[in-house]
Order: sequence, then structure tokens, then C-alpha cells
Amino acid sequence: MNEAIQRIQDYTGNMSCSVFVESRMVRDAVERNFEIIGEATAKIPQDIQDKYSNIPWHKMKAMRNFIIHQYDEVEEVALWNTIQKDLPPLLMQLQKVLGKEK
Repeated sequence: MNEAIQRIQDYTGNMSCSVFVESRMVRDAVERNFEIIGEATAKIPQDIQDKYSNIPWHKMKAMRNFIIHQYDEVEEVALWNTIQKDLPPLLMQLQKVLGKEK
């Protein structure tokens, strides 16, 4: 999950929202990494998810499902907002969990 978040940030780091919306290749790469994040949540044991209930495990899986099944309804600006607002704190939370659970 951490690596997928980092990739998304690397792909979009020097980009504006309008450039992101226009760049099909970057959007495809971002969507793929959101799928990986959501899929990886299924591999996190339930006791860990319960212990760190502040992490939006269910939302990550739901986003993956939406991208996979309603791919034609994915809104680029919504993806952009998630990248900008939700991923930085999520990455920090996941890194703390990884540090505690190793």
C-alpha cells in the first residue's frame, strides 16, 4: 500500500489538476495503484484493521471496487482530490502501523 501511494504521488507530484485530467496515461497509472491499495486491504488481518480503526480500510476497498466495476463513472477531479487531501495523511498512518507491527 505504501509503495502504491508513493507511486501515485510520484506520478502526480509536479502536476496541476487540469494536466492530470488531460493525461490519460497518468490517470490510468493512478487508477491501477488505487486498485492495488484496495486489493492490499484484503491482506491486512482483521485484528490489525480493528486495532487501527482510524484507517479507512473499508473506504480503500470500496474505492478499488468502484474503479474496477464502475470504471466509466470515475471522476478525474474526485481522484485528484483524493490524491491531494487523503493520501498524505493515509501514508503517514500506514507507516506508523508498519513501524509498530513489524
